[in-house]
Amino acid sequence: MRSLGRLFFCLSYCVLCVACRDANSNKSIPATLPTRSTTNLNSVEPVENSVQTSITLAVGDDQIETYQLLLTAFESEQEQIKVQVVGINELQSENGGNTIEAVTQRADVFQVSGNLIQNTAFALNLKPLIEADPDFDVGDFLPGLIDTSSATIWMLPTSAEYPMIFYDGSAFTESGLAYPEPGWTLDEFLTAAQTLTRQDNGEVSRWGYVPNSLRGSPLLATQLVAPLIQNGIPRFTDSDVIAASQWMVDLFTRHQVTPWLASYKPQDRHGQFYRPEQWDLMGSGQAAMWQREHSWWQTGNFQENVAVTTIPRSVNGYAADPLVGGFAISRGTLNADAAWQLINFLSRQPPTTPSEWYLVPARRSVAVTMNYWETVPSELKNPLQYAIENNVLMRLPPESAPIVNALVDMIENGTPAETALASAQTIAIEQITEGTMVDIEPSNSFIVPATTVEKTTTEIQFATTWHEWAAHRTLASDFESEYPDVTVNVSRELDFARADCFAAPVTVLPRIESLLLPLDSFFELDPSVNPDDFYAGTFDQLKTNGQIIGLPAWINVPFIEYNRSLFAKLGIVEPTTNWTLTEFLQIAQALTDESIGRYGFVDWTQAMLEHGFTQFGINPFVPDETSGTTIDFAAAEPVILWYADLVRLHHIQPPLPGYLLDTQTTSERWDHFENMVAEEQVAMWVGSIANQALAERLTQAGVEVGIAPVPRGASGHNVNVADRVTAYYISTETPYRQLCWEWINFLSRQPTASTYLPARVEIAESTEFASHVGAERAAYLPAESELAGSAEFAHRVGTERTVAYRAALIYSHDGVALSATRSNWLAPGWIWLGIVYEQVAKEEAGINTALSEATRFFENYRACVIDNNAFTDQAEWRQCAIDADERLAERYGG
Repeated sequence: MRSLGRLFFCLSYCVLCVACRDANSNKSIPATLPTRSTTNLNSVEPVENSVQTSITLAVGDDQIETYQLLLTAFESEQEQIKVQVVGINELQSENGGNTIEAVTQRADVFQVSGNLIQNTAFALNLKPLIEADPDFDVGDFLPGLIDTSSATIWMLPTSAEYPMIFYDGSAFTESGLAYPEPGWTLDEFLTAAQTLTRQDNGEVSRWGYVPNSLRGSPLLATQLVAPLIQNGIPRFTDSDVIAASQWMVDLFTRHQVTPWLASYKPQDRHGQFYRPEQWDLMGSGQAAMWQREHSWWQTGNFQENVAVTTIPRSVNGYAADPLVGGFAISRGTLNADAAWQLINFLSRQPPTTPSEWYLVPARRSVAVTMNYWETVPSELKNPLQYAIENNVLMRLPPESAPIVNALVDMIENGTPAETALASAQTIAIEQITEGTMVDIEPSNSFIVPATTVEKTTTEIQFATTWHEWAAHRTLASDFESEYPDVTVNVSRELDFARADCFAAPVTVLPRIESLLLPLDSFFELDPSVNPDDFYAGTFDQLKTNGQIIGLPAWINVPFIEYNRSLFAKLGIVEPTTNWTLTEFLQIAQALTDESIGRYGFVDWTQAMLEHGFTQFGINPFVPDETSGTTIDFAAAEPVILWYADLVRLHHIQPPLPGYLLDTQTTSERWDHFENMVAEEQVAMWVGSIANQALAERLTQAGVEVGIAPVPRGASGHNVNVADRVTAYYISTETPYRQLCWEWINFLSRQPTASTYLPARVEIAESTEFASHVGAERAAYLPAESELAGSAEFAHRVGTERTVAYRAALIYSHDGVALSATRSNWLAPGWIWLGIVYEQVAKEEAGINTALSEATRFFENYRACVIDNNAFTDQAEWRQCAIDADERLAERYGG
């Protein structure tokens, strides 16, 4: 059984989410999925007001552009209302990490995911607005999404995800069980779970059922006759809650059909950083049945033996407790009527989350308009429709979180249900009382002045990278305050040909050089900037025909992270800024203890192999009269052997998890690696600025993370920093050349433009930059730590990082430039080099055999490229690579 196929990580507004998703899923979108459009933007009721009302909408940072398109249509209908869109992550950063408070104090309307409003005291009760709107049709919403019987309604739904039971059909067949059909009962489910649970040699090799979580279990929720918190009053000690809780606990204790995992506990009781173990069980064949939302079926890549059905029907007749997304209104708004018109309008649009999630529209009319049911796979359609029509109103609101404490107490300590739930009831009452004490005074601090906003005279289209997008949007506001007649539209989706100016790594230069405006005249006329202001080497690849074509922005300096706490515990001296490969190996050997499964180092992406060519001063790419450049595979032998020996000879690195040819997804490899780091099975690893979630979560768990530059090799050098520069460029087609120059020059002077190392020396060595790159880590310290969120800790962590960066610059060398292999026809050659490394490290082939095979593949490939003149045609040279080595078909889509 294959893995579930998507990395499950929280979006920037994770405090508002119960289930967060990977927006970068590589699953294809069915051709039948309708294009998300604004064609059904009618039925907007105008606000009768002669003065323009301005309100603010807070959404996920990666959805701002989508909502801006929607709001253009909204404002054309509602001429008296002007809506400003802001990112939830930006507001959270400004408020020290308190998302819900920041959002409700700075926005009139905010996005809600997974039913979750952390503290409803911050939200406006929508029920009076619903009742006052004669045109609002509650019946248009799917069953159970709006509870009109409740005294309070905190959000207006726009979409829903329904929990389902996924199951291994082969396990059912093997156990002589019929496949479960929609409408099956709890008793039938329990019988199946008992039958499917399998033990080998006294150990459970397959669990009958693995829940995704304990907190939001639909098996618990559907058994409740009413919400666990009803009109502000907890009812943990009611008979139905006691019975449902005992039934859930019995799965773990009495029936032993479900594993008891640390990740089911409340977060404050995990004890250390963890990754949900249930995902591993679901993806490895150790679960016969498991529970996920319906959208996982549409985005997952499951083998034929995996099927899907509904949550078993409770005695109350319920078979679903969906995760609902929508919008709420801040209790501090001064413009409730305008905010209501906005969320009412938004509820009539197709879900704006990434299309591959296939969320069900909350309104029946929207589902019809977008032909939603034509996009649902046939095997999912019946279970999903059954779940929708047998849906329970939300049973487990955010305030019901203490239920998990009770369940844990019952499972681990055998505490009677009545006693454990009574204790949870007390906690819930205290938390609800504290919540009702929150008071938000209406404030003008987040309201745009109620005046007609005139369009600015000039709008620059600026394309930037995903990682820097939010920061650049914030800086655009600062720039616009200096240039009041200029608007900078910051986008991460514009292609380079449509942008006036943009940021991009030097690796793309072979594809975009024809688009770029030479910048020499700007350098000559602008005394505020000089190439000498930048680190040496940053311009090396930004010159063509003797002209400068880019302004260095930042450097993706590679580095090593390590478990400083583990170093201290073992009494091992930490790496210095000028350490060598010899010292690296000695330290890694001291950290390794195979008897307990601990390794000194792990590299999950082969990054160090690339650095090895600089470390050894070996360039495998050599001039060639016919093709311009070719690859000398034999020259790579010392580099490959040194890093392969870390695995096969020195055993300081674990057996490779696979990178180039195996079937593991990137998310699976990352999960495997992350688990090893978290469990102290690895002491040092390759760091990544683009993904600091691991370091932040380790910090949150009380593990101190250190940073060191990549060690120097026999050549005296460590990395090629010039190969890792991102620069700002100006398009030859833009009519705003001077304004673009002012903008990118402005960006290059900002310490907050990126968390990578700024290319300008003065900015990189500033205290502002050090504090900026350490701030996130400080925010993730345990709350009880004296350093939590402190400027002192942020500055120390940021200083350590910048010291490691600058040390890498000292020993950097640009003699081995590999960036060309990332974007031109030589790319497959790097893949074959990586395969040689894997084969030798795993002892699947000797070095000579592996290099000979790689040479043969590349020569056949090169001949194809030459014959078809495919040097600049990516589709053509990729097909040549597949023809030469069919193992590359999956990577290149053949």
